[in-house]
Amino acid sequence: MAAEKSRILVVGGTGCLGRHVVAASARLGHPTLALVRDTVPSDPAKAQLLKSFQAAGITLLKGDLDDHGSLVSAVRLADVVISTVGVRQIPDQTKLVAAIKEAGNVKRFLPSEFGLDADRSEAVEPTRSLITATKAAIRRAVEAAGVPYTYVLAGYFFCYGLPGVGQVLDRAPPRRQGRRPRRRRRQGGVRGRGGHRGLRGARRRRPARREQDAAHQAAGQHAVAQRAAGAVGAEDRQGARARARPRGRRPQADPRGFDSAEPRAVDRARDAHQGGAEQAGGRPGVRGGRRRALPGREVHHRR
Repeated sequence: MAAEKSRILVVGGTGCLGRHVVAASARLGHPTLALVRDTVPSDPAKAQLLKSFQAAGITLLKGDLDDHGSLVSAVRLADVVISTVGVRQIPDQTKLVAAIKEAGNVKRFLPSEFGLDADRSEAVEPTRSLITATKAAIRRAVEAAGVPYTYVLAGYFFCYGLPGVGQVLDRAPPRRQGRRPRRRRRQGGVRGRGGHRGLRGARRRRPARREQDAAHQAAGQHAVAQRAAGAVGAEDRQGARARARPRGRRPQADPRGFDSAEPRAVDRARDAHQGGAEQAGGRPGVRGGRRRALPGREVHHRR
């Protein structure tokens, strides 16, 4: 004769973990009861889930952790109570422990553990205050009430942390406050009041910078054109001098006894000396009342 199946009450059966526990209990042939706040919820997804429970032969019991009477009534119908409430409702399990103690018919209670060992975990804040310390307090309450219990430690559940990228209470990845800053660019933008290169402040000043760049480019082109024109003029002048120079004749020696490469320098020196003498009121070649020989000339003194 087959042993009679235990009647199992699941508290929090519509949650991330509870729905799987309810389905597994019904699949194993246990008379299963699920405690829910509303048997006809307004949420379409939750309503569809409850319909699937009813189709699998699961009994829905309306109740809440804040309603002590509904808890006691539900607990008296079960042999085993499994709590799968979420993180925010872990402290409220003391109410469920009180209802189990009052009913007095429960053979086994499984609190909402299913994670790390609360008595041996070395979690840091805020996990220590929100989860680890709270679960340890529930353990002490169960032990003090004298309720038969079993702690199930399955490790970390990724269905809790993966949608929130490690955020315990958030169900979505963390987002930046305000507008997301633009990525830096290696070229473009200026440093200054706008911040880094390529940021929004620099982008506002780009039109003015384009005008400055255009003006600098135009000035550079003008300077290049002037240099080119000067180079062409210099080449023209050199060509004209070369054409004016007589061909086929070698430069003659200077009759004044100077080398052919020096006459221009000598003429400049003579002209400068003559100009200084005329300004002083004397004659060319006379300075300070005394005759001085100019380069290339001989001075004859009267006797």
